[in-house]
Amino acid sequence: MQVDAKVCDLQQKLKESEDHEKELTDLKVALETKVSDLELRLQQSAAEMERASRTAPEKGKDGDFPVGHEAGEAGKAEGITTGREVYLQSEEH
Repeated sequence: MQVDAKVCDLQQKLKESEDHEKELTDLKVALETKVSDLELRLQQSAAEMERASRTAPEKGKDGDFPVGHEAGEAGKAEGITTGREVYLQSEEH
């Protein structure tokens, strides 16, 4: 009787071990799939960034991003006061 109980216990442990092994295998496959998906998304993002950097206008060219004097004049046209102008106005008072 005692031997039969021991055999039954060992068979149960073996089955549990096999179940755990299958779960681990499934998790490993799921993780590898997720890593593969993330690597693909990373490559796609890098390719999109590369394309965007080649097509993006440079700052200060073609009037897209005014700099220097152009920026000041554009700001005045929109009623924006620069910090220097505020300082000069405060000195006048």
